[in-house]
Amino acid sequence: MRGILLKGVNKLVFSDCLKKPMLEKGNHCRDENDLLIKVCASGINRIDILIKQNKYAHFPRNKCLGIEISGIIEESNCERFKKNDRVCSLLKYNGYCEYVLANSKHTMKIDNNTTMSMIEAASLPESFLTAYKLIYYIARFPLIGQDIITGVENINKRGRSDDEFDGKGIDGRDEKVDSEGMNRRDEKVDSEGMNRRDEKVDSEGMNRRDEKVDSEGMNRRDEKVDGKGMDRKDKKVDGEGMDSHKLTSLDKGNSDRGHHFKQFVKEERIKSINRITDNYFQNEEVNVLVYGSLSSVGINLLQLLNFEKKRNILKINKIIAVTSNEVKAKKALEVGATDYVFHNKENFVDSVLNITKKINLIFDCIGKSMFENNIKICTYDTVWILYGLLSGAKVNNFNLFHLINKRILLLNTTLYDRSDIYKEELINSFQYNLFPLLKHKILKPYIYQVLDIEQVEKAHYIIENNLNIGKVVCQF
Repeated sequence: MRGILLKGVNKLVFSDCLKKPMLEKGNHCRDENDLLIKVCASGINRIDILIKQNKYAHFPRNKCLGIEISGIIEESNCERFKKNDRVCSLLKYNGYCEYVLANSKHTMKIDNNTTMSMIEAASLPESFLTAYKLIYYIARFPLIGQDIITGVENINKRGRSDDEFDGKGIDGRDEKVDSEGMNRRDEKVDSEGMNRRDEKVDSEGMNRRDEKVDSEGMNRRDEKVDGKGMDRKDKKVDGEGMDSHKLTSLDKGNSDRGHHFKQFVKEERIKSINRITDNYFQNEEVNVLVYGSLSSVGINLLQLLNFEKKRNILKINKIIAVTSNEVKAKKALEVGATDYVFHNKENFVDSVLNITKKINLIFDCIGKSMFENNIKICTYDTVWILYGLLSGAKVNNFNLFHLINKRILLLNTTLYDRSDIYKEELINSFQYNLFPLLKHKILKPYIYQVLDIEQVEKAHYIIENNLNIGKVVCQF
């Protein structure tokens, strides 16, 4: 098979006589690899260049570069995938080879009825997934969930244009919706936005409902309570603490009803994640600064932030793209930025503060060279997310007082060296929440250039010199 070998620091060699990997029939291979994929395209990432330069310690020796690919299933040891399925996959290595072994739990199926090409699919597992993780897992934006999916599907069924989609998943069910997009259902709401429902409320604002209350203030309702203080009400509760009394009538032997049961459980789990995950920007206007805004990750951050601005769950005001020239600035505005600034100007900080005095979310892939500027730009309680160190890691005369003084929340994150379980859960969430938006072209992959795999050095040059707007992909 063909592939690119890493023969030393900054030394890549193309070969057309590499040994094709073999999938062990009937068993899972090492590292849980249970798929053999014929690679169609490989996404090129900054981490590939860092590994080539021997600047990434976690990469195993004697392996080929490449961590995201699209391709066709050649052989499968799992039930989820079969031969000839179109897929994309997040790998640990060897993505620059014509055939790879992959973990089915880190692999996503590309439906044949979608218009997404295999070139576009190659940009999903690392670049799009990273942007998704940064916004919904690290910045803690509310997850999208089934309401958005239903809204998108109903809009497409009715043939409405994209600009009619407000992003809240509202599908025209003739319910009353107020200016904040909340369904009121003719319920009485007091000045604090709480639904009272004509119930008796004492001086402490607690709803008594004329029920019996014990000495510890717990409402007993004469119901059965287990040793953990949980109200059972004679209902069946599964191992996840979910009330399944509504499901007892389902005939689980029936395939159709069994499907609905599984879907119910899936939706309940996602709802529970939404409930326990507090976001940082519940009741305030959000102004975002995005570094590397036209990189393969940055361009996806822009379009996801633009989607969230339209969705209007959070009060997103400014999306400021940090870029280097007018061409990229124009593209940033097309993708979703509201404003832009040039990082190579002396008055960078003033340029940002002239747009808004309150930057409370920063996506930073630069590191050292922008550290002092970011300290000046941050307001009180700014969430500063560091996910790259393109300019270096060591900041001279670093003073922790600046972080304490402004209560800056400095977070950092990576994806490559996360556990297999973390990646699996992230990919499952990504498929559930974002695939419908990609399918209906609410979001899309941005491909800058497609090269043959033999031209991978040129692909690295483009990325190293920040020439790309979106993703660079090499094809077989």
